[in-house]
Amino acid sequence: MSKRMPAVAPRREAVDLAIAAGDSGYALSCMSNRAESMDRASDGLAAYDLAIAFAQRYGLSDSSLRGQRLDWLVIAGRWDDVMDAVPALRAEAVTKGNAYSLFMIHMVEVGLRSVRGEQTKDLDGLTDEARAIGFRPYIPGGNIAFGKLVNGDRGGARRAIHETRTSCPTAST
Repeated sequence: MSKRMPAVAPRREAVDLAIAAGDSGYALSCMSNRAESMDRASDGLAAYDLAIAFAQRYGLSDSSLRGQRLDWLVIAGRWDDVMDAVPALRAEAVTKGNAYSLFMIHMVEVGLRSVRGEQTKDLDGLTDEARAIGFRPYIPGGNIAFGKLVNGDRGGARRAIHETRTSCPTAST
C-alpha cells in the first residue's frame, strides 16, 4: 500500500489505513496534521493529546507534537501550562542538539513573558538566534511588539519594532 493518500481522504480514514498497513509513523503524521488543522483550541489540544498517547503507545517520538501543542495552549490562554512544558522540551532539544526547537521554545517563552507583562529584555537575543538557524530574524520582534501592545505599552512596542528594524536592515516594511 502506498504511503500517499488521496487529498480528499478524510484524515481519520488516513490514520486508520496507515495503522492497518502497519505504518505507525505515517499514522502519527496524519494525526499531527489533524490536530494542527482544528478550528478550536479545545479540539486541537484533544487531538494533540490523542496523537501524543498514540506516539507513546507505539514507541514513537512525541517531542515535536508536544512542541506544536504549545501553540494551542497559547491560543487557549493556558500560559502556565506552556511555561510548565518549557523545561522538559528545552532539555530534550539540548540533548538532541536541536537549535531550531531551542529557538522556537525560547521565542514562545519570551513572547509569553512579554504578553504577561513580565520584564523581558525586548528581543533577548532572539534575532541572532533566528539568523543562526536560517529563520526570518524579524519575526521574534513582531512577537515582542505584540506582547507590548497587548499590555498597552505602545512605547515598548515601538522600541521592539525599532530594535528589530535596526538589527534587520534588509527586512522590508
